[in-house]
Amino acid sequence: MKNIVNPWYYNSNIVHNIDRYIQQHKLKYIYVDMDGVLIHSCQAICDMLNEIQGTNFAGDEVLSWNFREICPTLTDEDVEKLFADPMFFQYVQWIDGAFNFVKRYKNRVIIITKGTKENINLKREFLKGYFNLYLDLMFCSLNLNESKGNIDMSDSLFIDDCTNNLIESNAKYKIMFKEYNDNKEREWQKDWDGLVMYNW
Repeated sequence: MKNIVNPWYYNSNIVHNIDRYIQQHKLKYIYVDMDGVLIHSCQAICDMLNEIQGTNFAGDEVLSWNFREICPTLTDEDVEKLFADPMFFQYVQWIDGAFNFVKRYKNRVIIITKGTKENINLKREFLKGYFNLYLDLMFCSLNLNESKGNIDMSDSLFIDDCTNNLIESNAKYKIMFKEYNDNKEREWQKDWDGLVMYNW
């Protein structure tokens, strides 16, 4: 009996095996976003809001930057405060396989993330619990109003969950990481027609 080849698997824009992709393209550096790519940030914010509101929302229900689906009264400033709250890092979990990916490629991975000063400091502390920052793992931080396009990523791979970040980058290879494999349209992922990956 002949093996049945699924053309969807081979002819789609989905990266099914990131290790193979890295090997095929002989990548020296891999720039990786943090929120929603390495860590379950939306779920952590949901957990914090659920405790405050007495609700039971899940991260995959969040479709907008300001979490209006689960808390319509939140302002942008409120969202920034939640991300800068130490409690966020008590709730947040690594996305399945992400920690092992970073560990496997720690000499090539550069974590690139945006945030307030407080959020960035807490992210550093979070990562220090797992890695020797700047010796074992490179870390690049930007203010919320800075573009990731300001960082030269030429000849590198850039993995991010935001369309604008990917478009603005000069990375030779770009992949959008989608934390949830569903048909929901999320505000920050609209209009991306390039490569996509759903797991590590």
